[in-house]
Amino acid sequence: MKHPQRIATATLLLLLATTFGCGSRDPFQYAPVSGVVTLDGDPLEGARVSLEPQAAESTLNAGFGSYATTDQKGRFTLTTLHGKSGAVPGPHTVRISTLVNRPGADGVDLVRAEEVPDRYFQAGALTFIVPPEGTNQANFTLTTEPPGEEEEE
Repeated sequence: MKHPQRIATATLLLLLATTFGCGSRDPFQYAPVSGVVTLDGDPLEGARVSLEPQAAESTLNAGFGSYATTDQKGRFTLTTLHGKSGAVPGPHTVRISTLVNRPGADGVDLVRAEEVPDRYFQAGALTFIVPPEGTNQANFTLTTEPPGEEEEE
């Protein structure tokens, strides 16, 4: 497997969302969140964008994560796994990936290769603060070049 950490993280996030989502009442408020993801200046189609709320030290559960897949223009609008629109207000860890794997006859089959550098999937590499009123400016400008490295002419 090329990206076992990503598969494990995605599985854990799904499990946590399902486990915490079994209650009949959702105590969290949500704010509408949308934006655009670009890679090297071009819209990134089919990228999975996930925002996980960062819990304060005094809180065990900061709320449910929100997810979206970008369209052909790189646009996305977040929802939770429970169908709520938006995201919980406050700070979030952001992860972006294009990797798609599906179970196959002999293990896991690669459906789409990763186009996004690993640093955009690592915890803490990208963060975003969702304002209480929401935003349509949750834009993520990604680059394949590591920060601080520029092409020489």
